[in-house]
Amino acid sequence: MMRKLLLTALMLFVDTDEGSTKLQRLVLAAIISAVYLAILAIARPYKHWDDLYLASTSNLLLTCSFVAGIALKL
Repeated sequence: MMRKLLLTALMLFVDTDEGSTKLQRLVLAAIISAVYLAILAIARPYKHWDDLYLASTSNLLLTCSFVAGIALKL
């Protein structure tokens, strides 16, 4: 739940003047997603390995989409 709040609500307050034209929001979102992916891999909060695999894959794809957004913005 904290990851969702950070990726939605916190991003509104980052660089409010020129947030859509600068990369700060995308970089911060990519960092948050990557850190969450690392915590997910270390903590292994799911009982079944396939649930962990699905959660890790979806978070990896989210991180890749933020990185692709950075590449497109550059």
